[in-house]
Parts: sequence; structure tokens; C-alpha cells
Amino acid sequence: MESSLRSELEAFPNLAATVNEYANGFMTDALNPAEQMIRSLVDCHLSYINMSHPQFVGATEVRLALPRSLPSPPSPATVE
Repeated sequence: MESSLRSELEAFPNLAATVNEYANGFMTDALNPAEQMIRSLVDCHLSYINMSHPQFVGATEVRLALPRSLPSPPSPATVE
């Protein structure tokens, strides 16, 4: 807390205690949702696949690396 505000609140001890109580309550109430949001953002970041990374092997590169003797994948069935 800023020193000028602290000195003003010293003149009103009940107000200072109430402000402190509400501020602590707000911080306590906000802790779990904030922590959950941060965990969710980290999970999103960890699950992101960076396809533009030079070492990322895409489907085309995998197909080119497969031996030619493997059969082609079946074509999708047509619905009549």
C-alpha cells in the first residue's frame, strides 16, 4: 500500500481493517479461478502443435519416406 494512503487510513482504524478484510477476501476468492485459468492457458500452450517448426514432419514428408512397396490406402467409400 502506498505510504500516503497508509497514513490516511491510520486515522480511521476501523475503515483500514474493513478495507484490508475486503481486499484479502477478494484476493482469496479470485485465487482459484485465476489459477484454473492459468493452468488452462498452459495446457493449451502445451497441446499446440507448431507445424511451422523446421523439424515438424508433415503427412507429405511421411508419405514420401514410406517405401513404394506399401499398398495405397483405400479410397473412401461412395454413398449411393
